[in-house]
Amino acid sequence: MSEESPPLSSPALSAHILVFLIITLFGVLIYGHTLKVPFYMDDFINVKDSLYAIKSLSLTELVSASFSGFARYRPLANLSFTLNYYLHGLGLPGYHLVNIAIHVINGILLYLFLFKTITLAPLRHRCQRPMHIAAVASLLWFVNPVQIQSVTYIVQRMTSMATLFFLCSFLFYVYGRQSTKGFARVSLFAFAALFWLFSIASKEIGFTMPVLIFAYEWLFFQDLDLAWLKRSSLYVVTGLTGLLTTVYLVYHYSPINLLTAISPVRGYTAFERLLTQGRVIFAYINLLLFPCPARLNLNHDVSVSHSLFSPFTTFVSFAGLLALLVGAIVMAKRHRLVAFCVIWFFANMAIESLAASIEPMFEHRVYLPSMLFFLPLAWVGFMSFSKPKIVVAAMTVLMVVFSFWTYERNMLWNDPVAFWEDAARKSPNHYRPHFNLGNSYLHGKSYDRAIFAFQKALTLTPPYPTEIYTNMGMVYLETGQHDLALQSLNRAVTLNPNNYIAHDLLATLSKKDENHAAALKHYQAAIRINPNFAASYHNLGLLYMDMGKSESAVSALQQAIILRPKSTGAYSSLGLAWARQKRYDLAIPALQKAIGIDGENQEAMFNLATAYSMIGQFEMAVQTYKSLLEIDQKDVEAMHNLGMIYLKHLKNMQQAGFYFKKALAADPDYDQAATVRDILSKIQVSNSQ
Repeated sequence: MSEESPPLSSPALSAHILVFLIITLFGVLIYGHTLKVPFYMDDFINVKDSLYAIKSLSLTELVSASFSGFARYRPLANLSFTLNYYLHGLGLPGYHLVNIAIHVINGILLYLFLFKTITLAPLRHRCQRPMHIAAVASLLWFVNPVQIQSVTYIVQRMTSMATLFFLCSFLFYVYGRQSTKGFARVSLFAFAALFWLFSIASKEIGFTMPVLIFAYEWLFFQDLDLAWLKRSSLYVVTGLTGLLTTVYLVYHYSPINLLTAISPVRGYTAFERLLTQGRVIFAYINLLLFPCPARLNLNHDVSVSHSLFSPFTTFVSFAGLLALLVGAIVMAKRHRLVAFCVIWFFANMAIESLAASIEPMFEHRVYLPSMLFFLPLAWVGFMSFSKPKIVVAAMTVLMVVFSFWTYERNMLWNDPVAFWEDAARKSPNHYRPHFNLGNSYLHGKSYDRAIFAFQKALTLTPPYPTEIYTNMGMVYLETGQHDLALQSLNRAVTLNPNNYIAHDLLATLSKKDENHAAALKHYQAAIRINPNFAASYHNLGLLYMDMGKSESAVSALQQAIILRPKSTGAYSSLGLAWARQKRYDLAIPALQKAIGIDGENQEAMFNLATAYSMIGQFEMAVQTYKSLLEIDQKDVEAMHNLGMIYLKHLKNMQQAGFYFKKALAADPDYDQAATVRDILSKIQVSNSQ
């Protein structure tokens, strides 16, 4: 049964293009205001701290970037983040634009997949409006607020990328299955296999593809032929064995882990987590049907099921799941499309439902499973009413509501404090919202509130308390409470000796106390634990400068730049290190590079102006100081230095007086105020003569 779909007429092609444009427009409208949403949670360890930064687009560099970083089993996702950094550093809009583009492409691919499926021979004669059904089903999925985590949360590009390649693979399989030309058929199947591997290389959820292709083949191409199913059983067993063996060899995970694995940091067994997933899956279904922002949360607090009857809703949920699966099998002959939608949902939920060590529920996990969720609704709607306008109107209202909720929820993502306050209200007994709320208060310099939130998180049995003690140490360090900072950071390192951030902060604390030996030891420990942590190399370079070891400082700062080539701070510090060696020929280009990356880097601008002065390029120094004052009109030191350049080198008493007076007006008591007043009085006497 390899009958091909009828070719598209010109009006049909234009209708397809219209659907593509509508999906793109919705993407821009509901996600366009998220370009400056900051990093959240795992964004830091996957993107900001452990990212492998490439220096060129050579194959060697690209391969190294793919298999470095925190998530080494997800090389394509790693590579995408690396390419983002290569193009624009840690600038947020670029990361979000890629995520939004992937979501838009997924919406279009989903529409094509649904349309292709509906127009297959077993369904074509029953459906008069395949475009309407495919468009409505894909748009309801696309604008659903539940998908936000896979789009706005930068690191969950792993999920959306895996989904993109998953859909590509499926489409190539379908087109290959329908092709009657040998070479084209083999080529399409080869591309299907390649994109399947790409999906797995983005995130492990791609492993379910063979199961779904088998189900799709049986339902739509083999017309539920039991003889074919029997003949294929050997291939199924062989393929499943090979797949499980691969999973075991690569991830060291086997079905036996479901019974024996224990997650000590989370306090439950793998089997308990599996029992919990029955309730979680119904929670996902509930959210998909009614996804108003008040019900959405980055961290849902789900109680663990300890047995099939504890709580009793565990039994109810598994009975419900069993009923759905049995119903899908029973209805397969008459309602094969609905049956496949059910199979798609549960098969794609399986990977993350069976994983032992991850938390029970995150909304991004329903991104791929939910892609066919609204297809039965659209199918029934258009098949039940003779007037499609009524169905289109009803579905449009639902899309508008979903879109409004998505836009509203995304607004909250733009404000980390409000976001985590909302999460803490919704999950008051989960440690993570309180911990991240404390981080948001810390970045906003609300230190008392940050400590309160961290202390609250510590009372809620966090699996990784070392992170909380680390950030408490950061607060105490910022507020000058060095004893409390030392106590918190030592506690963090005791709980996890590989906490590189805590080591970095302990080094900073030792440096403030002028204990250079201890600072050196902790910076080196941080670098040994995470060789990609550029911040420690930068801080180590600054420490070496304080110790008078200029050559070592240069070496450390150059390594920081290798790891983070778009780090304006590292270039600025490197320029200063070269300047202290009087290597202005190297200092000036480094400082110019820093300003080129960030045109408002005031430290780099000040150091560059100083370097120009040291080599006698006073006009360039003046120009740079003036640029600095355009950014910070209260920089007294820049005003003073301008006055001195005009006084001593450019012999312009009027301009010298102008900038000296500005400096005194900004701060009448700054260090050299008395000297400047004396200079001004002499200028005044000179002018009167």
